[in-house]
Amino acid sequence: MTQSLGEALPEAIAKVSEMIGKMEAEAKELEEVSPGAGRGTQMMIDIIKAKRDMALAAQQSGDVIAMIAAYKEIKPALDLASA
Repeated sequence: MTQSLGEALPEAIAKVSEMIGKMEAEAKELEEVSPGAGRGTQMMIDIIKAKRDMALAAQQSGDVIAMIAAYKEIKPALDLASA
């Protein structure tokens, strides 16, 4: 069964948010082991958060065009979270 954009986008946001939490924990562990080791992970987290926040704003606006664009932007992170 195919999901509508209105169903898929909130689900994608939730999965990506969960992945961000896991990545933040990993970055913290890396920093504890070796200061500076988690910087690369933190940079990725910042990029993914920006895309997630854009998707959330699009969802809240109700602008279908913005929601489609946001879903396309968040899709690679969703694929990582679902792997």
